[in-house]
Amino acid sequence: MPRLCYCKSPASDEPLPMDYIGRGKFKCPECGLIEDLNEVIFRARLHYEEVEEEGEKYPQIRILEPFDDKRLVEFVYGEYTLKHSLEEDLNEMELWENHKLGIFYSAILYNWYRCSYEYNEWDLDLEIIKEIELTIENPSPPEGVF
Repeated sequence: MPRLCYCKSPASDEPLPMDYIGRGKFKCPECGLIEDLNEVIFRARLHYEEVEEEGEKYPQIRILEPFDDKRLVEFVYGEYTLKHSLEEDLNEMELWENHKLGIFYSAILYNWYRCSYEYNEWDLDLEIIKEIELTIENPSPPEGVF
């Protein structure tokens, strides 16, 4: 779900998708409007790996330490940290289906939404907006990109 700008592009009345320009900011390519969503973007190292359990292999995504964003372990909802909720939701999204195995530095846009008013239950809506593969030659993300 990309960020949208409703500035009325010359070609149509459809909203335009905004470009992610780094540091939590999105920019409209038409009017130049900048939207800062830094407070709802987590940056984390995601490890896409294949795990073997009881003779069967299955893909898994884990968030690796060190945590650049301390909110991952400081924010607790019920008995779970945000890290636990993010890992659970990332694996449910089946992002690994067509994804290369390895370690990727990712910017993850998140939004809490209430899935049950009766039981006061909340869930996460996630979108990976930018990622870069980390390697031995490139162990850290470029400065200012995320």
